Amino acid sequence: MNKVIFAFTLLLLAGCLEHSKPRSEQALEFVKTGNYELLSDEDKQVYSKLSYSKFDKSDFDVRQQPTSRFYVLEVALKDMVTYRVENEENDKVVIVTRFPELLSEFYFEEQFSEKHPKMVEKAEGLINTFNQGYLTAERLKFAEREVQVNFTSTGVFIDLKSHKIAQEKRDQIDMIVDGMSEAADKAKELNRVATIPADYFAEPDFSPLYMKAEIIAYLQECEQALADIKELDWEYGKYRVRYLDECISDYNKVLEQINKFELLPNTLAINDLEFLYISENRSELIGTYQYSGEQPIFSVSFIAHFFDKNGDEIRKQQIANFILQLEPGKSGNIKHFLNFEDMARVTKVELEPIGLW
Repeated sequence: MNKVIFAFTLLLLAGCLEHSKPRSEQALEFVKTGNYELLSDEDKQVYSKLSYSKFDKSDFDVRQQPTSRFYVLEVALKDMVTYRVENEENDKVVIVTRFPELLSEFYFEEQFSEKHPKMVEKAEGLINTFNQGYLTAERLKFAEREVQVNFTSTGVFIDLKSHKIAQEKRDQIDMIVDGMSEAADKAKELNRVATIPADYFAEPDFSPLYMKAEIIAYLQECEQALADIKELDWEYGKYRVRYLDECISDYNKVLEQINKFELLPNTLAINDLEFLYISENRSELIGTYQYSGEQPIFSVSFIAHFFDKNGDEIRKQQIANFILQLEPGKSGNIKHFLNFEDMARVTKVELEPIGLW
């Protein structure tokens, strides 16, 4: 029992000793190390020492493992970092950190090679410079950064309560973003289908035309996720939602294509359609068209239904890109060459639009 009391007394004394230092020394140490013992009681009530230990304390902590080929470079650069007290008044101490500008360019996080492949070659060049003895403080450019350390009567105050609230919001944003992966994949696939020759609209297994309600639901889900992220923490969220913007754009493109397609019966008039039997292996499908839609269409594809004199359908045939480059108010002629058996029996043709591009 006496040993337990003695150990607890030592811990209390250690905490008291930390806070007995001049505030300038406490501020310097905190900027360098983020020492939990220097924190105010208000902050310690928010996070335990164990929870706090999981946070990054300084941009200038060494993050590479000793086995990493970049470890020596990171240590060399961070050994050049210096600190000084710039100003001290009341409950505030200003610390100036001086560091090589290269540390703003290279963020030596774990898995540096995998996350920053474009920087690897430059980093390896710096390692060679270091090995040759040329990577010295005299040869490098330095930058400075001011940090204001605030104090309460019980220690350094960094407002961990606000930090915790902000972190919880960021965790929510991460969950929202992770939960939107299915919608993102679907948007890319649908956009790919909707922007290739549009006979793909006729595929019932995977057709934007047959999935309009689902597409609208996905679009609304993306828009709601974006709105939620903006409300939570846009400064953090805006770097996570780029693909959400792309999703919304992709879904809107697909819906625009679908809307154009659904309007075709009212906006594209095909007149004077005739089937001309020329010879055993050659026929022509001719006619005229008038387009009154408001949006341009690059290509329209059809299925042509061929009937005999009794009104029986002989065959049907897909005609991709039957009419090209429709502009509002445009009219023109249609001519398409055909070759199939029983052409001589055809007396009537009907066209059914199956998609557009």
